[in-house]
Amino acid sequence: MDTFDIEQRWPDLFEGLEPSQQEIVLDTLALGWHEGNEPTRRVVKNLTDYMRGEISADEYLARAIPLPANA
Repeated sequence: MDTFDIEQRWPDLFEGLEPSQQEIVLDTLALGWHEGNEPTRRVVKNLTDYMRGEISADEYLARAIPLPANA
């Protein structure tokens, strides 16, 4: 990904977020992107679900931690 276009790539994931929540999501993802981490739809959904209050912090972490290869 040459440009940081997360909102244009998956606009449905940003529906229902307040402008301040949207800014937090984009800032968080941009930090990783500048370090070479390309956000996936799964990562963006996890973060936007958490910001909307649809999942708890524990669920956010459970979704974010990758499963072992043999799981």
